[in-house]
Amino acid sequence: MKNLIKITLTFCCLFFVLGNVIAQERTNKINKKISKGIAKLWPERNIVEVDIATDVTYELELFFEDNEVKELLENDATVGYMLFRRGYGCQIGGCGNGDYADGTTCSADGGTYETFDYVVFFDKDVSVLKMNVVDYPGDYGYEICGKNWLKQFIGYRGKPLQYKADIDGISGATISANSITSDIQDVHAYMTKLITTQKEGGLTRSTVANNEEQK
Repeated sequence: MKNLIKITLTFCCLFFVLGNVIAQERTNKINKKISKGIAKLWPERNIVEVDIATDVTYELELFFEDNEVKELLENDATVGYMLFRRGYGCQIGGCGNGDYADGTTCSADGGTYETFDYVVFFDKDVSVLKMNVVDYPGDYGYEICGKNWLKQFIGYRGKPLQYKADIDGISGATISANSITSDIQDVHAYMTKLITTQKEGGLTRSTVANNEEQK
């Protein structure tokens, strides 16, 4: 009986963790933030979002599933791209060995972690135009939501980045800040390959969603 209870509790805990990792939804609040970001980048223009199929072979397995990749169009012409993604931060003292001085990422090896959702806007050449953290429910590391700090990623085109060397450190948000600094490098490499594959005819557009309908 005790073993059965232990198995049940273990399964429930595993289900809860995986649910928090994989589950991702664009709520009305998030949609408004995304629409606001699009409006600021392309003011007074009718921009629509088009799904891009993401079934491209990539040697690096991104930690979280269900990335949402969009091509941004105006009159059927590409103006840029957008990625909506779930990143990860950690509770203080609960992730990896806590040593991030060498630029290594925060990993969940035996520790607990919290997730956050962020969006990246790219131009047609996959240069970062804007980065927004659209949902950060955690108790620690929320300082990465600051606009001035996120501005450091504008213009990023794929070069190696190291936290505290190329990107300013944040007191009280070391783990989350290092995590997003590492993640954007993998994300950019993934987006570059994805868009290159699309331009070569290997991927197709999917469902069209008018940005105005999401406000």
